[in-house]
Amino acid sequence: MTSQNILRDDAPNSAHLPVRLRKQAELSALEAGNIDPSALLVLLATYRAAAVLDRNQTAELAPTGLNCAQFNVLTVLHRVGQPLAMHQLATMMAVRRTNLSGIVRVLRDKGLVRQELNATDSRSLLVSISPQGEKFLKNILPGHWAYLEEIMSHLDIEDRETLVALLERMVHSIRLVESKKGASRAKRASQAA
Repeated sequence: MTSQNILRDDAPNSAHLPVRLRKQAELSALEAGNIDPSALLVLLATYRAAAVLDRNQTAELAPTGLNCAQFNVLTVLHRVGQPLAMHQLATMMAVRRTNLSGIVRVLRDKGLVRQELNATDSRSLLVSISPQGEKFLKNILPGHWAYLEEIMSHLDIEDRETLVALLERMVHSIRLVESKKGASRAKRASQAA
């Protein structure tokens, strides 16, 4: 199997993409010593789905002047309905606090969120959605939800729930491995000291 065969795309809508992804994974598994290609297949399919969804949502949100991360911060704060410490917001969004600071700064400068000193911990700031942010979402969310339903319309409710459950299991698996690697690194560092 050559790379030309793997990359060939005769279908304009990439209808054969699952086959191509499977072939890419199988070729890589052979090169790596005949390992099970399913892990790579999951990775490739997940990257592809994330890229397609990101492009789609970026295009949908472009007229609002917000990117996906900024919109996500607003909707999280809206759903929670109370101020959050930056570390809480970062955890809910599965991002690093350092990345979140710039996102919150842009939203604050646009008047869509507020930041205030945390009364219980003066070392941290609390972030909340502003009245202007709530008004912004009130105008945007109905169309956003309708469009989201449209792009997910080829998945029935059972498919959606299955997909969510599988993605949650994948995230859990990744975090378990990261946790083990972190503990292993800490143990090696303490032994070296």
